[in-house]
Amino acid sequence: MIHNKERWIVDSGATDHVTISLDNFDSFNKINDIQVNLPNGINVKATHKGNIKLNNGIILHDVLFIPEFNYNLISISKLIKDSQVHIAFTDNGFFIQDLNKRMIGSIEYQEGLYVLSNPTRSVNSINSNIWHKRLGHPSDKRLHVLHSKFDYIYSVNEPCDIFHMAK
Repeated sequence: MIHNKERWIVDSGATDHVTISLDNFDSFNKINDIQVNLPNGINVKATHKGNIKLNNGIILHDVLFIPEFNYNLISISKLIKDSQVHIAFTDNGFFIQDLNKRMIGSIEYQEGLYVLSNPTRSVNSINSNIWHKRLGHPSDKRLHVLHSKFDYIYSVNEPCDIFHMAK
């Protein structure tokens, strides 16, 4: 399981993005304390606000730092409004897509929560080996040519079992 500091829960009821660690920020500023009302009736204080880049396509703006909070939260409504992304639902979660309908994040249903998968890694680098397989196991040189036209396709330089089996 992902540690709470690295785990991002996607919440349709949250009005703001929240982080529990200053280490998550790319840039932030100290703010006058803002009172935040939690669903359980408790009030906590946000002490910092900033931006967080989770991967190549997901940037969270005006994220509140609340040290007493237990989880990082992504507000769906704020994400859609600020980042101009699309949400595509599936039977076990949903995908976040950019305006060109390219997947930039996937949300999985885990233990009753919607959790962002691999939030600190680029989706393209996670799935780059998939392109190698889908395109019939082309050489790194061919993948490099494809990358010049399609930035999301590139060489992984990982060993491929198919190459050895084909020989």
